[in-house]
Amino acid sequence: MQTKSIALLLVGILLISSVFVFFNVDYPSQPATLILHPPKNVKPPPEIIFNRQTFNSPKLGQNVTTFSPTGNATVDMVGYAYGSTSTGKTPLADQKIYVAVMEVIVSAQTNSSGFYSIEVMKSGSGIFAFKAFQYRATYVDVFVPSSGSYWVNVTLPQSQKYEVSGNTTSTNGTVGGVVVNMKGYYGQYSFTTASSGFFNQYIVNGTYSLSAIKKGFSNVTVPGSITVSGASIKNESILLHPLTTAIYKITGYVRNDLGYGIVNATVYSSTLSASVKTGQDGYYSIPATYGYNKLQFSGYQYVTTGAGVTATNNTMYNQTMESKNPFYATMPSQSSNIPYSPVSMGDNLSKVNYTYNLLYPQPAQIMDGYMQSNQTGQKLADVNFTAYTSVNGTYSYYEFSTNAEGYFSVNFSYTGSYRLVIESSRFPAFNMSSTQNQGGTFQVNASSGIFSVNGSVGNPLSGNGVSGVSIGIGVSSGSSPVINLSSNSTGNFSGKLLGGTYYVHFSKPGYLNRTVEINLTGNTTIPKVNLTPADIGPGFGYWSTSDGTGLPGISSANVTSAINASSPSQAASYSDAPVNFTLHIVNSTGNVLSNVPVEVFAQANGAYFLTKGTTDASGNITVHLLFSGKYVFLPEMIQFRGQSRLINTTNGSATFNMTNLTLIQMKFNLTNPLNYNGDGVPLAYMKVGNYALPIYPRSPYSSNTTGQNYSVATFYLPAGKYNVSYIDRSYVPEYWNITLQSSIENTTILKPYVLEITWESPVGWKYVISNTTSQVNSSSLSGGTGKTIIPLYSAYFSFAAYISNQNVNKSSFSLNSTVYNWTESFKVSGGSIELNTTKWTYNSGSENFYANYSWNQASKVLVTNITENATTTSTVNVSIDGTPITNLQVSGSTINITNYFAIQKTGNSTLYIDFSHYTFSDDKTISQYANVWVGYYSTELKGA
Repeated sequence: MQTKSIALLLVGILLISSVFVFFNVDYPSQPATLILHPPKNVKPPPEIIFNRQTFNSPKLGQNVTTFSPTGNATVDMVGYAYGSTSTGKTPLADQKIYVAVMEVIVSAQTNSSGFYSIEVMKSGSGIFAFKAFQYRATYVDVFVPSSGSYWVNVTLPQSQKYEVSGNTTSTNGTVGGVVVNMKGYYGQYSFTTASSGFFNQYIVNGTYSLSAIKKGFSNVTVPGSITVSGASIKNESILLHPLTTAIYKITGYVRNDLGYGIVNATVYSSTLSASVKTGQDGYYSIPATYGYNKLQFSGYQYVTTGAGVTATNNTMYNQTMESKNPFYATMPSQSSNIPYSPVSMGDNLSKVNYTYNLLYPQPAQIMDGYMQSNQTGQKLADVNFTAYTSVNGTYSYYEFSTNAEGYFSVNFSYTGSYRLVIESSRFPAFNMSSTQNQGGTFQVNASSGIFSVNGSVGNPLSGNGVSGVSIGIGVSSGSSPVINLSSNSTGNFSGKLLGGTYYVHFSKPGYLNRTVEINLTGNTTIPKVNLTPADIGPGFGYWSTSDGTGLPGISSANVTSAINASSPSQAASYSDAPVNFTLHIVNSTGNVLSNVPVEVFAQANGAYFLTKGTTDASGNITVHLLFSGKYVFLPEMIQFRGQSRLINTTNGSATFNMTNLTLIQMKFNLTNPLNYNGDGVPLAYMKVGNYALPIYPRSPYSSNTTGQNYSVATFYLPAGKYNVSYIDRSYVPEYWNITLQSSIENTTILKPYVLEITWESPVGWKYVISNTTSQVNSSSLSGGTGKTIIPLYSAYFSFAAYISNQNVNKSSFSLNSTVYNWTESFKVSGGSIELNTTKWTYNSGSENFYANYSWNQASKVLVTNITENATTTSTVNVSIDGTPITNLQVSGSTINITNYFAIQKTGNSTLYIDFSHYTFSDDKTISQYANVWVGYYSTELKGA
């Protein structure tokens, strides 16, 4: 059976007198003793060092290994195991590795990389032995911590192998083709002998049991075992016994762990395919053959058990059967039968109805509830427990843990009446029963490790303690609290907890939550925890006296003095419920102050807050508060002095009476010095700053008048210092710093951003003004002279002039506070040039000729016409610099270019004329008629 290796401490029973509502919880009046019928030959468990440990029967390192425990632990000892051979180091993949210390041993299966993991249940230091099949033991110094993981990588040297040879024989001579199995503690060998019966193997040291497989022969051999001990074994004879028709009997008793006979159990021989039932006293008798007989014992209440019985005559064999494990486990390591139990547990605590077994995956019965410390009142969260019970003398265990709220459940595969002994490394053993209703709170006493915890909660803004703070203490950052505390009127708190690591969460409506981690190993005072008041609502912000106010004539001291007059110590939030609260604002005569900017100061939880807004037509401003409670509100305006009030938000609204302030006139006359279309002075860009509330040139603060190129803004304001600005993109910004003590009047001539265009041209033209992203202005102008003013703004601009859609000139300029006026002058003049015969080349084959010629005029030239002393038809081909000229009008010897042709360069240009379409008056050569005159316009653009 599988051994349950957990921390089992043989402890006395702590007497608990209480009987709880939902559990039948009782503690024995005197320690229970194990009653065995007959007494079971079970050795008391050694010190639990490894989970799933067994007795160190191979005595691996028993005289070398040591261990000095320092306390209970749950540590994963992990690492990689390697084998060292003559060819190098290789992982010990997919095999068992054994770890032993003193009287205990445990094994783990490595993976394909040689990785292993073993759970250690004690912290401390010592020497561990490591071994694997066909590798020698290695001893390692270990220092096991109290938690976490501990890495131990080991390399095991390969064991020496020794020759083992001999023959398989029988009473009739040698027997060949026999499968021989040699099974040792750490592993086994299997081989087949030759047809002559000869075998020759190389085996590491150890004691191996022998068995044989050969048709017609028993698998029982003589000798039954062989020991390899540092030397070769030769001429070993393994004797097989031939099967005969002689039949023997195997008789005996089948009993449970109490020693009582099991009635109607089935005994089955797979060797002879025969079965019998036990009688009233558990007695059975079954036929057997010579040698090895494989038997199986089964019963509906018991674990089916197999046995190999060697019969050389009539043989007696008794079998003890374990009761089925009543617990319902989701994984094998959670529960199993074990050969020992706590000393407080009797041999037959529970009665199980094995006839009822609910189909997988649901348990048939559940015991559940909540674990709570009787001494501290905290929920026992994330605590590991082990439940033990006994049925018919068979001991079983079941591991379970509480969740973050202390809830647990123990699940059973069968219905029944269960009594359990519960153990934990942190609590004395106690009893639990299923005879009462489940789901209640179970009080547990701790024998030690109970500590006091205390501290205080403060407000960093006021310096005072914070009362009524909810203090939830949990085992993880986001888990439910295992215990809840609260701060008193001075902000102090105290309580008791079991030792461990906790997360202490502080919360109160109107404050920012905080969480601190503590490791409780003794009485502990948590350093003072400051809870910062939370922002009370959208639009509000924290305010301090260093921030000042947005109001002339009202200082921070005025605000705090007004608030302090309204019992601010009573201002505190008391609920997370959000609420809308309306301030109704009127003047000293009760008239509502509608559509007026206002600053609303508020005080709560020792902190000051501020929001800004504008009253509606009814003189109301509504604020949204995240917390219900009591607040001190103080509204302040430019023209009016406010009144503070302590308000409970359950009232929904309150009226605030404002006091009129003395106002002084501040007038500004703003003038545009130029007269052009769009020269207005809009007052929307007049701002009075230096204060948080907006001051606009409109009622109730001012009156204004406007004209074609001027505006007058008049403000009525309290005495104070003001920053006044006029920032319209059409004008250079203007700024004034004014100390208002008596009425003032200011006259300012603004500086507009403009482009002035002058032109002189015999033909019509067009301009286009663009910034870096788009066109901002354009217009077509007639020939002659003229001037126009274009309003612009501070930016980088490009200016382009066009004649007959030909871009003839470009320039660029920037307008800023220094250069805010710019002038572009555009001039067009005409002329002509004669191209004589010395500049032409005649191609007789195609009857055309061309010439190179230079312009000595301005760089920007428009070709307007071509005249030559020959007559052409209406169809003629002309090009300049390889570009065909279109829209030609031919009249006799003159070719007019209606759209003109722009030459955008200086130096040489080539004029090409195709004379294949020309007609001449006589037979003179073409070169005599090749005098050509070219008409042009020259353009010029200047900016300043």
